[in-house]
Amino acid sequence: MKKSSPGKLGKKLLSFAEKLRLAKKVSYTYETKSDGSGLRGLQNFIKEKCYKMGLLQDDVYNILLSTDEAFTNIMKHGYKYAVGDVIIQLDFIYFMKFARIEITLKDKTIGFDWNSIPDPDLDKYVKSQRRGGFGIFLIKNLVDDISYGKDEIFNFLTLKKVVRRPVLFGVGIKWPLTVILILFLLTSAIFYLFQKRQEKIFIDSLYESFYASINDISRSGGGMIIQNNYEDLARLLSGYAEKSEYFKQVFIINNEDLIIADTNISNFLKKYDRSTLPQKEASGDYFHYKKGSDILIISKTVKQNDILVGEIFSVIDFRLMTENLSKLQQKNWQNFILFLVISAIIVILLVIYFFVSPVKKLFDGVIEIESGKLSRPHTLRGGDEFSQIKRIFNEFAMRYEETKNTLTDAQRELLAHELLKKEMQVAQSIQQTLLPKSYPELLDYEIAAFYKSAQEVGGDYYDFIPISKNKLGIIIADVSGKGVPGSMVMTMIRTAVRLIAPQSKSAREVMLKLNRVIENDLQKGMFITIFYIILDHRKHELHFSSAGHTPMLLYRTQERTVYSLNPKGIPIGLKLKEGDVFKRSIKTDKVKLKKDDLIVIYTDGISEAMNDKFEQFSQNRFIELIRKFDNHPLDNFTGIIENEISAFTGDQPQNDDITLVLIKDKSGPVSEGKEQDKFDFIQINVINIILEIVKGNPELGTKRIKKELKNRGIDLTAKQIEKELKRLNLNNREKRLRYSKYSG
Repeated sequence: MKKSSPGKLGKKLLSFAEKLRLAKKVSYTYETKSDGSGLRGLQNFIKEKCYKMGLLQDDVYNILLSTDEAFTNIMKHGYKYAVGDVIIQLDFIYFMKFARIEITLKDKTIGFDWNSIPDPDLDKYVKSQRRGGFGIFLIKNLVDDISYGKDEIFNFLTLKKVVRRPVLFGVGIKWPLTVILILFLLTSAIFYLFQKRQEKIFIDSLYESFYASINDISRSGGGMIIQNNYEDLARLLSGYAEKSEYFKQVFIINNEDLIIADTNISNFLKKYDRSTLPQKEASGDYFHYKKGSDILIISKTVKQNDILVGEIFSVIDFRLMTENLSKLQQKNWQNFILFLVISAIIVILLVIYFFVSPVKKLFDGVIEIESGKLSRPHTLRGGDEFSQIKRIFNEFAMRYEETKNTLTDAQRELLAHELLKKEMQVAQSIQQTLLPKSYPELLDYEIAAFYKSAQEVGGDYYDFIPISKNKLGIIIADVSGKGVPGSMVMTMIRTAVRLIAPQSKSAREVMLKLNRVIENDLQKGMFITIFYIILDHRKHELHFSSAGHTPMLLYRTQERTVYSLNPKGIPIGLKLKEGDVFKRSIKTDKVKLKKDDLIVIYTDGISEAMNDKFEQFSQNRFIELIRKFDNHPLDNFTGIIENEISAFTGDQPQNDDITLVLIKDKSGPVSEGKEQDKFDFIQINVINIILEIVKGNPELGTKRIKKELKNRGIDLTAKQIEKELKRLNLNNREKRLRYSKYSG
């Protein structure tokens, strides 16, 4: 569920309610120690109180993250050499659906002004691939306000955040409403069918009575017409007309269309004008004439000894038929609503008694178990499944309570560790199923990959996505974080890129769509670096874009040269104030492959792998391995890289995920002449020399750098140098001075 920002209106409404004393306030206090167990206790305290107030999961997560960062800073820097006391004051001020959470942390350290810490230079961090140092910046982005103060005893750090409280519907409301809805839909369908059938029965019964009366008149009136007994014939018509409220008029005409009997005596022996009749519709022996919405005329021939002697006409009050039908429908509706209300009340009572009440008791028991209140047994009568589950909970609670009293702290920590380990193993098996199980088989190409997470689950990701008959998408990504959060984001990227890549024309388009899809779902403080390639294996071309990722390496075996291909781009998910900065930053480059060219894309877990002397494996050492073992099959080469990193790091734990993807073009064309001139990338050793010149002489411009390179035997055009400085984000004097100052 996504969090819903309260916006300025919500904050103003809450502030206004406070001034009028309409807002309510709930306060909690928690005291703990500045160590790992204290941090865990604080987390449980914050979660319990926030969920009790009905906050959304994402808001609770952000509050936890910012509080964790603040507490960790106090623990690591304030109480650096000893464990001390930390007091947490938690206040909820709420009005209607808005709430402000105020968390005040009190400690007795020397302290410092949190507001005096400037925001980090994101461009510099992204460029240098530096990790860490985002703690205070993260807190400022997660909360609405930070205030700091001190008195003679305590330092005070207060974090404030306004959130929207959702309208909560528990099972006590959801289930009865669901059952009522189902009951309503079911009974409505039954009522509809019943109503239609009642209408048909009503109409059919009326027509049957009409036909019976007309038929009786026809049988009795034939002889009277032959005998010219019009007086008795008129009395016969009047008798039948008086029996039914629907007969407005009944008359008979002879073969000369003279009215010889009529309930309206004034029409006797008048000529009947058949042209006034509307179009007739046959229904067996009867004919129907519909005049407007009020009148229905039914006629039938009159025969005596099979000789036609006349025709009878019955004028029916159709409006009265419609009114009586409406009354019947209205009565049915009243009965239906009464039945529905009674049924709903009965069903609600049954659902509450047999389902909602047991579930509520189970829920209350689970909440108490989560809070550590395990000693009180919970009763739930009956022999159904709920009672069985409740008994299991009680047995578990009692056994856990007995075990808890006998376990040592070390045993409890070991038990928790084992449980976490099992959960992580399950997560690891799920993640492994998401990575490619095999490599694409392309004619004249060799492909291999290697992945190793720093923890049981990791935040690195690579994949191969078929785009068309001649094109293959290759992606490698690095989430800013390891473990479960990183793996969850990795799963999200995999789903998104597999949907987006086949429908996109360029690598840049894929990056832009990925950013639109993913950025709003990332937690604040998280970002993703991505390198995406489109390999046209028929034309032996690469089209590629980078979102702040480690540069791709191109090793030209024939020339034994290495190039760093690093198109401009910033990571996905940074959420900078300027909304279009990501779109403006992402560029696409293209390179034509030659025979035996080796493409290497990787994450910085390789170059930043560290030994016990705090030395990094480095990109230079990695490149030397590429030069040394480039003639090996790629599957063997990945094993060599893994062994070399392990030998270098020794017993040091792996501090970052490692991912490596290799692609070798075994039969690419030999580029010469104009085709070779199009390749304007600079060898990586030359780039390092340019960086060395900039570092030592940041005031040098393009022309003087060109001259300095020429003095070292390197001949580059001013355009090549200018383009590379732009790629390195060193294309003006101010940037070069900053690089020289901070590059170490």
